[in-house]
Amino acid sequence: MRSWVPLFLFIALLLLQQNFLIQAGWQRVAEKGNSTEVWYTLEMVVKEDQVGAFLDVFALVSNGTHTEPGVLQYDLLVNVSNQTHFNLVQRYVSAEAVQKHMTMPWVVKYMPLLISMLEKPYVQTNYKFEM
Repeated sequence: MRSWVPLFLFIALLLLQQNFLIQAGWQRVAEKGNSTEVWYTLEMVVKEDQVGAFLDVFALVSNGTHTEPGVLQYDLLVNVSNQTHFNLVQRYVSAEAVQKHMTMPWVVKYMPLLISMLEKPYVQTNYKFEM
């Protein structure tokens, strides 16, 4: 005789997970008007002969940044069509967290070096959470 217990448990866990995700989503939408979060991107074009060095140095900044308590997201994306184009997606709990981030040793030490590897000045775009 086949046991239905594992299947039942799997379905129950799936429903609990789905319910959790729905609740989290609704809570997120409800909080959007009161959010203190700061979101922005940096669009960067790296000199072709500097991409490897850029990624090596950026890893140092990224590793340090991911230890900061106010950082919610810090992801470097590369354009699949042009490997010299990057987009840094950043999300912080508050403007104060951004200010604190800018004083961290890995930012102070390595950001000027990273900027020197760019083909042109980066473009910053600020965002706010909508839904």
